[in-house]
Amino acid sequence: MWFAKTIKNLKLIDLSLIKLSVFFFAFFVASYIDNNALIGGRWIWLALGIIFVIKPLNIAMKHM
Repeated sequence: MWFAKTIKNLKLIDLSLIKLSVFFFAFFVASYIDNNALIGGRWIWLALGIIFVIKPLNIAMKHM
């Protein structure tokens, strides 16, 4: 039940950061599906996705 305890420790800002991370990772995946769209900033989308997930992941790993 570590997952339930971890979710209780996340605040609203942490959930928002997770949503942003998924949003930017979806742009990263979409840039590989359609080479003409979003190709200029392909690695920027991945970097932003990783940056936004650092704080929530840190909180999750702290309570394991």
